[in-house]
Amino acid sequence: KTDFKILGQLLKNPREKIDSVAKSTKLSTKTITRTIEKFEANPAIQFTIIYDPRKLEKFVAFAILAMVQSNIKKIKKEIETSFGDYFWQVPFTAKELLVLFMYSDNIYNADTMRHKIKEIEGIAFTEVFFPKKITMPTNWISNSVKNAARSGKLHIPIKQINR
Repeated sequence: KTDFKILGQLLKNPREKIDSVAKSTKLSTKTITRTIEKFEANPAIQFTIIYDPRKLEKFVAFAILAMVQSNIKKIKKEIETSFGDYFWQVPFTAKELLVLFMYSDNIYNADTMRHKIKEIEGIAFTEVFFPKKITMPTNWISNSVKNAARSGKLHIPIKQINR
């Protein structure tokens, strides 16, 4: 339940300082720090920035969806090795899709990266998206955290995670 209490507080204010989270949750700063480190080590929880692509004056933010036909872990590793310096966020997989949030100094280099990724053996096709605005809905996770904290089982149903 401690994890849910801390997660709930961080959802309210993601930039809150550790000592303030400790005060709000009535837990020690050591417990807060240890729990956040545990969250960071868990791939199910990712801390990231939410940015406004229109305000990135020197960069172009884009997303590439790559349909993978063979070993997705191997291909993901190859892409991370070749293009890791251009990632905004940690790439993730959704079945046979590899989702890459990237940036470039211009739209032409973004398209070049997409073509190079498309040429990797095992990739069926790629699509590139240039978002105007990025938002992260958090109501579902806030509700899941509240429900899980009240539950005696201490788990979040998998169907809520995969939405």
